[in-house]
Amino acid sequence: MSSWRDRMKKDELYAAMTLASFRLCVPRGRGTEDDDDLPPETRNFIESTLNGTCIASVMEKVLCKSDIDRNQNRLSFGVNKVKNEFLKTPEEVEKVETGLEVTVVQPCLEITPNVELRKRSKNDGRYSEFVLTGNWSEIVQNENNGLQKNKLVRLWSFRMGTDLCFALVKP
Repeated sequence: MSSWRDRMKKDELYAAMTLASFRLCVPRGRGTEDDDDLPPETRNFIESTLNGTCIASVMEKVLCKSDIDRNQNRLSFGVNKVKNEFLKTPEEVEKVETGLEVTVVQPCLEITPNVELRKRSKNDGRYSEFVLTGNWSEIVQNENNGLQKNKLVRLWSFRMGTDLCFALVKP
């Protein structure tokens, strides 16, 4: 028979594990004051259709020529522009250096799998950026998304199970 101290230790361990799981979903970084900026139809699609959780704003950016050039096939954003940390596990942090496969929900709410998220350094490591590549050009070429140079987009992260996903929205 276990003592009350043993039961207390088990309860504390359970509470710590629960708190650790909760922390994986809590956006970290510079506030979440723009949580209401996610269009309701996008939030509903993520939560109801995809059973997505842990939705957090990642960044916003005005698209430049290189972001929509089909030959460059990438969306880049500086690490310093990230509002809330979205890499939650040591495996993701390690994998993003060589390429982490993610799914992206397009502004028109179509799903694009097999998009690659990569972190790269420039200027002798003084500047780091994230790059979405792989099937990125498929997202740009979809006319229903209306992605054009000088247009503002916002990137949101969410989880489907434990898998990292993103949603790209136009405000």
